[in-house]
Amino acid sequence: MRVITGICVFVGSLLVTSSCPGAPLVISETGVAKAVILLPAAPTNLETFAAGELADCLGRMSGDTFQVTKEGSGPGQNQPVISIGKTRLSGNLEMQGPPGKIHNREAFRVVRRGNALFICGNRKGDACDLGTLWGVYGFLQKLGVGWYLEDPLFEVVPDKPTLSVESMDFTDAPSMEMRGSGGQARGVTPNHRHKRPGYGAGNGSQLGYPSGGREVWFSHMLSTVLTSEVLKENPEFTKDGGRCMTNPKLRELFVDHARSDFLENPTLYASSLFPDDNTGPTCSCPECQQLLNLGEMEQTVPGARSKSDYLVDFYNGVARGLEKEFPDRKVIGAAYLHYLNPPTQTRLHPNVIILLAPLTDPTELHPATDGMVRGWRAMGANELYWYGYDMGLEPMPNEIARRYRNYRQWNLEGVYIEQRPNPAVSGINYYLEAELSWNWDANVDDLLQQFCYELFGPEAGRMMVDFWYAWEQKNYLRARQLIGAAKAIVANNEVKTKRVRYFELGFQIVDAGREMHASLKNEGKKANLSQALAAARKCVAARDSVNTDYGPGLGYRETSGHGRYVGGVESMIPALEKIAAFNPPKLPQMELSPGPLLVLTDNADEPGEKRLATGVTVTYDPPANWIKDNPAPPSKLFNIGSDKVVPASVVGTFGPPDGVWNITLDLKKTYEVDKVELWLRSMLPVYVEVSISTDGDDFEKIDQILPADQIGWFRTRDLGVEARYVRLTMGTTDNVKRHLIHQVKVWGRELTP
Repeated sequence: MRVITGICVFVGSLLVTSSCPGAPLVISETGVAKAVILLPAAPTNLETFAAGELADCLGRMSGDTFQVTKEGSGPGQNQPVISIGKTRLSGNLEMQGPPGKIHNREAFRVVRRGNALFICGNRKGDACDLGTLWGVYGFLQKLGVGWYLEDPLFEVVPDKPTLSVESMDFTDAPSMEMRGSGGQARGVTPNHRHKRPGYGAGNGSQLGYPSGGREVWFSHMLSTVLTSEVLKENPEFTKDGGRCMTNPKLRELFVDHARSDFLENPTLYASSLFPDDNTGPTCSCPECQQLLNLGEMEQTVPGARSKSDYLVDFYNGVARGLEKEFPDRKVIGAAYLHYLNPPTQTRLHPNVIILLAPLTDPTELHPATDGMVRGWRAMGANELYWYGYDMGLEPMPNEIARRYRNYRQWNLEGVYIEQRPNPAVSGINYYLEAELSWNWDANVDDLLQQFCYELFGPEAGRMMVDFWYAWEQKNYLRARQLIGAAKAIVANNEVKTKRVRYFELGFQIVDAGREMHASLKNEGKKANLSQALAAARKCVAARDSVNTDYGPGLGYRETSGHGRYVGGVESMIPALEKIAAFNPPKLPQMELSPGPLLVLTDNADEPGEKRLATGVTVTYDPPANWIKDNPAPPSKLFNIGSDKVVPASVVGTFGPPDGVWNITLDLKKTYEVDKVELWLRSMLPVYVEVSISTDGDDFEKIDQILPADQIGWFRTRDLGVEARYVRLTMGTTDNVKRHLIHQVKVWGRELTP
């Protein structure tokens, strides 16, 4: 039933007047609920959920319980109504504003008419119910409610026993249809969510919309579909080790896989066709080679020829196989690594979405990026998503502002940000990215002020705004002072103190980890081991406090690969303790042999006149299965990982799981050993124990090499000892495969007879 100006209508037994000039719409008065929340007679799950959210927040604000009723059911009173969703009362409620909002499938309108307030999502086109939920959140924000992280501690729900609306009419909609992040907190209940209508994560994922108003998923798919069993049954799919992506039968497998996705999940908008996480497939057959030869040189990967025509032709083939049965569904393909450039000749099928993933330039500053976006558009990309790499552990408000200016300039349809799931450190990034994904015209300074002023109050909030900017600028001393001042200001407020303390602990995690590394480098001087050890312990203690005091939803989680941070620092503590406890033995005062120092590892990278032919052999402990395909270790230890003597991919199998491995060099006879040099590459600090022996049985530790940086040449002290065997025992702080010894040089002389 539509509301007509100047008359009264009954909804069930609710009396709704359409016009009450000058009178506010009273929602609650002195702690007593006055309005009823009205749902359609047969509400959708999202409409029901939205009404529950509204009732919950209004109840917390006013102190009373709000009734939720359906049209045509239950006794009612003559009272104000808040209509949720597609009620008969709301009629055909039109969206207002510019075309981008009126036609957006997630748009919503909140309007007061008489003693009714209407909150409803878009009704036109392929509109989804999320608009109604976003409208509820948008209305609550107008009342002063705020959600800043996925935990009740960071919700702001003002105490307002009396709530009323004078006049209200606004329409809003997101700037991008796909909005996602890998960094939002996990492990919390569905009711603890990032409620700002930004990503659509949290509530949206619980209700079928994990990425904004479209259910889109993307993942690496080649090995998922082309399993070893499939490849064994279809040898024609593999040509010279590559994948024949032009093969019609192979493409049909991907068509069938996407068809199953769509049939099993009717709300799924786009199914993934991503290649695996590598440079992309190749094939030697003439059909594939013709497409591969169309590629120009990649602009962000030196020396790589683009495979975009090859892969776009594959994406198109799968899209064509689905278009008759699923004309409104899409497939999503990646533009990544060696297929980031736009294709040169192969235009995109209209049902192909491209997700640009510029991993080769994580800062997104490459001068070719803008041209790549325009190029994909020119080749028919109607929908372009962006896969952003917010890989930095620390806050980056200015960088986020710059990136979203680019997204707006490119008019992207979606963005997904990969980041660490640790809100104590990166929480401000989550908030800003969610807000800007909803409204890319928003000002980052204003958003940051809102976050800080609402959570900490105006005085401490000013300190916290400056704190995040100082942190981003790596001004750690200033950041430490600012958050300390903010904590002092809120000392008498338990909730605000706990909020400030949370981010202070996040800062300590990073600051202490940074201090540990700086102490080991120590500006070219001898590493300050005691300072490094104290900083490492402080970093771990801050992590433990976050997890103990704030629970799993706000806790610090280690992730694999680039996500590791505290775990690496923590694993350094035993190494630092062992290094600090080592007391180098006093070396014997042997009479030095005449002549220049020579390299006793005679296959090292030195001119012939500087090498002594010792016939050195290298053995490893443990020696078994150090590389499955080649159980015999190499005869020389030189340029590991670059000349493929020992591929970098297998170095991790040298030693046991505790990350320690041994190399023993047999010089064939006893020499005077004067020093040992190593060329190391490591993602985290390592130490190498150096031991010697004359008989190969009894080894004495004589020194340790502690890199001051994580890459370069490092050496022992001057030794002047007799030895036939030199053993290097590496103690790492992380997975062994992250540390490579590229060269070993043992310097010495033949002993004087």
